[in-house]
Amino acid sequence: MDGRGKVVVVTGGSRGIGRAVVERLLSDGSSVVTCHYGDRNGESSLLRYAADRGFARSLRIVESDTSKKQTSQELVNIAVESFGQLDGWINNAAVQILSKSEETDEGEWHRILSVNLDGYFFGCQAAAKYFISEGRGGSIVNVTSGVNLLAVKFLAAYTASKGAVASLTRCLAVEWGRYNIRVNSVAPGATDTPLNESLYTQEVRRIYNERIPLGHIASPAEIADAIVFLVSDDSRYISGHELVVDGGLNYNGTVYQPLH
Repeated sequence: MDGRGKVVVVTGGSRGIGRAVVERLLSDGSSVVTCHYGDRNGESSLLRYAADRGFARSLRIVESDTSKKQTSQELVNIAVESFGQLDGWINNAAVQILSKSEETDEGEWHRILSVNLDGYFFGCQAAAKYFISEGRGGSIVNVTSGVNLLAVKFLAAYTASKGAVASLTRCLAVEWGRYNIRVNSVAPGATDTPLNESLYTQEVRRIYNERIPLGHIASPAEIADAIVFLVSDDSRYISGHELVVDGGLNYNGTVYQPLH
């Protein structure tokens, strides 16, 4: 996919799926603005990656809290001030807390919803306002989750946030289509990311690899390819769609049940 001349914001781009998305966009010729929350090591690593490959001028990375509305507008401003425009927005930053539902406290619930849902809406809103004001249209991709289709124990708050984003995606696609704004989502299945590192024990990995029809847990790059496709012009007639990228796991059952 040819990303030359495109400018894309990616939230949570210092590690995991977000990092893979940033790398793919840069390699395709796009300019990228991304953010992280307290991941200074990830920031340094990403800056080194960009410098080593000659992408330094095409990358801006900042530390910010995407649950705050002003953060999204600041990211739009950085994109326009640094690269002159904004063409795509990818909501990826997320938090996950493993908890029995009867024991989930108010702070945990609200933290998950504030990042995983509020932050996504604020990002969509800020991007859409820019796209509408410029009259050029644009593309928004929200990262949801395979748990929307295949329920997993002890992730009620996370699942609620991701399911809400899937519904939000469809609503915004209908509402903003008249402005030539496309809104889609990608639902990753089991993926090797820092968010899941402590959850995927050797036994969990073994069973996943047996249960996933394609035979392995996804790499971040495999998910990133789908996200970049949906933000690109190659998907120009797709909107309101949730693309499930799980190697077929949804049709063969979940395995992750670490609490008793």
